[in-house]
Amino acid sequence: LKYLFCQKGRGSLSCVSVCAMGCSSSAGQGGAGSSNFEDKKKVLTDYLEAENSKQFQSEKGNEAAKKVCMSNMLTITVGPEGKFFRLWNGIEATLEWTDFQSEWEMSGKKINWMVDGPHTKIIFQNHYTPKYKATGKQAPTMEDLMLAEVHGKKLSLLKYYWSNPGAVNSMVTEDSVFQKLGHMFHHESSAPFLNLNPDATSDLGPKELALRALLDAWRTGKLETSAEGAAEKAAEHCTADVQIVAVGPTGPQYKVYDKIEGVLDWFTFQSKEESHDWKVNWMVNGPDTAVICQVRYTAKVKETSVTCETVEDILVAKIVDDKVSHLQYYWDNISETSKLHPVE
Repeated sequence: LKYLFCQKGRGSLSCVSVCAMGCSSSAGQGGAGSSNFEDKKKVLTDYLEAENSKQFQSEKGNEAAKKVCMSNMLTITVGPEGKFFRLWNGIEATLEWTDFQSEWEMSGKKINWMVDGPHTKIIFQNHYTPKYKATGKQAPTMEDLMLAEVHGKKLSLLKYYWSNPGAVNSMVTEDSVFQKLGHMFHHESSAPFLNLNPDATSDLGPKELALRALLDAWRTGKLETSAEGAAEKAAEHCTADVQIVAVGPTGPQYKVYDKIEGVLDWFTFQSKEESHDWKVNWMVNGPDTAVICQVRYTAKVKETSVTCETVEDILVAKIVDDKVSHLQYYWDNISETSKLHPVE
């Protein structure tokens, strides 16, 4: 995924083209950059401890950051609207982001779980209830997914996958402005949580097969409402009480879908798009009964030919009895996905 990033420095404006996560066809494959999970975990933990203790906001904030971040550290907060939700390139820019986040009160903040990703990557989920001091507004409890990369003994990338970006918009925006934009499609309450046991584990193999079978059924058109035996096919791959959480992009279709009927509604909506380059970049074992994968694609709406830039979403699936019981979408670039089905 490539971004054009511009930032104002001391007396100048510089722009760079940044490649983040998977610009090359080898994304997610093995190689010399692979790292030990415990080593990656320590680097990430050191960064988070410095962030949480507000070391980055102290007089020696630059020195604290240099101990845990590479000089070209990339922080990606794309998702909610506004100037603070963008790419932050370099240590100084990352410190600007942490300055902004220091204005959030985060009650109940904790890491739900942390798992190994491919190569230099590590994946974790945050849990917190934020309140923005400037507006005095509180958002519902969030469970964002975070993707980090470690090189050597320092963090090189931190990417936010927001669980409820619409609620973040509402929190950081004054009501008078936000109401003009309209927010009828954004969730003002917490979306269903995965509720995974961080101390439990299970074999990746059966979980991977279950998720791939569901995705294959969708990709081959077997889960469209008009397809013969679609409900039966969905029941083969999903539990009766399955939930699909697709909250994020703008539009009434991006919501929570319940049960087998909801599965068919969601994938029928998805069938309005085509993406000939769709592929799974990588799939890794999650905590408890979860499996995590990253999918890469360039979507085009069949009817209108509207196309978005290539994106790399992350899916987290909870597997019960070899079937998907919960499928959570973590959108890579919400503004790009929102272009596909604009709201009138």
